[in-house]
Amino acid sequence: MTAAPPSSPPTVARLAVLSAQQELAPALALEADHAVYHRTIVDWDASPSLDQLRVDLGCGWMTLTLPELLEAKRYRAQLLADEKADPLRHAWECEQWKRTDLRMARKRLEHPGVVLELLATGGIRGTKTFGAGRRVMANFLYTENAKIWVLDETEPTSKRWHQAQIYRLLPPELDPTTGRLKKDKSTKFNYSEGSGFTDNFFNIHWDCYLEDGRQITGGGLWEHRFYGSDIATLQGAELTCANSDELVPKAVCDSVRERLLSRAQDTSTPAFLARIRKAVALLEAGLPVPLPLLGAIYHSVHIITFTPKEGYSSTVADFLDGALTVDITDTKILPDGVGLHTLPAEFVAKYSPKNPE
Repeated sequence: MTAAPPSSPPTVARLAVLSAQQELAPALALEADHAVYHRTIVDWDASPSLDQLRVDLGCGWMTLTLPELLEAKRYRAQLLADEKADPLRHAWECEQWKRTDLRMARKRLEHPGVVLELLATGGIRGTKTFGAGRRVMANFLYTENAKIWVLDETEPTSKRWHQAQIYRLLPPELDPTTGRLKKDKSTKFNYSEGSGFTDNFFNIHWDCYLEDGRQITGGGLWEHRFYGSDIATLQGAELTCANSDELVPKAVCDSVRERLLSRAQDTSTPAFLARIRKAVALLEAGLPVPLPLLGAIYHSVHIITFTPKEGYSSTVADFLDGALTVDITDTKILPDGVGLHTLPAEFVAKYSPKNPE
């Protein structure tokens, strides 16, 4: 038998790669999974030097230097930390919500001064509740004397699901339980895990700035109501925005529409419509919409989210029977723990041009 020729010893450059692998691989293995932000993958065996590391950041294999790899890893960790600390401002949202924002803004320009209704249907974990809650929260925070209703069928369902989501959406600086917001006589806020908001409401005001730099006092009264009770209890408020989940009856939708009608007049002024035109321009350009403008888009809007697990309700029928399909788009289903391979535009622009394969 002929002996195999001895393998060549690793070069100095490869030794440096092996040393970096020994140091970084354990930390990369501990990166948190995320439904969208892909974990950092390095093909150490295919990396000839620290200036030519083969890396997949979620937008295809590319060549990075070691400093670029470290910066990408830090950037991803910061994205996840920001999202956890302040999801209202930093959480990732699917493209369908942005397209919905644009359609709602255009609809407002076509119909100033009236109540608008939006039905968002889809499967479980489709971001319906979060997306609706984020838009209602934006209206609450950046509207003077805001009044919000969030409706569920029963109080236990509200406390377990909707109220926990809404509490998570409050900006950190606005949460009175942290002590960072100065309370006054109008402030009423108590929340506990499992029990939700005391008496199913909170009242908060804060000084904030609109997209043009104008300062206002935003916030007001936020209430959780239950449509499983007598409809006569759904009276009295002049709402600025509302959100109903699941099987809200048509009669309740009619009552909410009446409650939204008074403040719908806010949307007919030239100044308000100029803000909506600004939002349309940003959305058409693919640019992010500031929270104050997002809240304006949904002023006097009732957002109804629906998972068709119990069939076709009368409310859904009211929306869909005879409706015209104006747009169809494909989307992806995310397996648990697997990234979408879609990262923020600034992230892709920063790293994907580096010799993608």
